[in-house]
Amino acid sequence: MLTVFDRLNLYLDLIRWNRPAGWLLLLWPSLSALWVAAGGFPGLHLLAVFVLGTILMRSAGCCVNDVADREFDKHVKRTA
Repeated sequence: MLTVFDRLNLYLDLIRWNRPAGWLLLLWPSLSALWVAAGGFPGLHLLAVFVLGTILMRSAGCCVNDVADREFDKHVKRTA
């Protein structure tokens, strides 16, 4: 039986938490645009919304990709 930490590790692997380059590449342009639009510091609430939104959307994209490619990935050496 899986413990809570084992399950958490499985979910973190699913959203590729150990590879932050994907959400960082999405985060920097978003934060830059937010800073320009606000004319300075946008406030903690907006900052939190944009950071969490970026991480959640990248994570959702990884999950959708895994589901959509589950049959194809069996035939690729790197993902088999």
